[in-house]
Amino acid sequence: MKKFIILILFLISIKSIGFAQTKIDSINQIIILPDFKKNSHGVFGYTINIPNQFIGLYGGKFDPDKTSFYFEIKTSTISSISSKDEFYESISVNKAENIYGDKLIDTDKQYSSVNLCFTNVLSNHVLFFAGVGLSFIYSYKQYKDELEILGKHGEYWIEEKSETKINILFGIIFPLNDKMGLSLGYQIEPSGLNIGINIISEIR
Repeated sequence: MKKFIILILFLISIKSIGFAQTKIDSINQIIILPDFKKNSHGVFGYTINIPNQFIGLYGGKFDPDKTSFYFEIKTSTISSISSKDEFYESISVNKAENIYGDKLIDTDKQYSSVNLCFTNVLSNHVLFFAGVGLSFIYSYKQYKDELEILGKHGEYWIEEKSETKINILFGIIFPLNDKMGLSLGYQIEPSGLNIGINIISEIR
């Protein structure tokens, strides 16, 4: 799977090198794409991880003559299960199952991550990035209270466990036109494809 993703990223980067020299619009005006080898650029964008994190931001400054860095944050959702009224912090899995005797009806996981990546220029129009970060994983269980004392209509959530794991990610960033760009990559925790859309601005 990882070898396949690396191959896809490589093919996309080769293709972007080919088409990214110039792009012609509908009225035959030449659009000059950002040149990462000539000038410094700032990039800010929205990123997601498929299939686990659909809210994320990233940004940084990229210099042509040295290694640069950018920062990103991603999360599964704005509103976590732990913020719901039917969430009980004081109830453990043991208490729900062995003391209350309640039935398990659902499970869920939510992820948040912070990552720091370094970047290097692969070509005039392609940046490579790789980085490391921390992923915070929260596992929840939902139970049914037949007496309907707890939660909403007897349905309530508790936290099963929380974990912190090291995340590693890599990928490429390339322009789509003179102002917008795309990032494609892969990360291991939570594992999945990273896709981002960004604004690229030249910094003089």
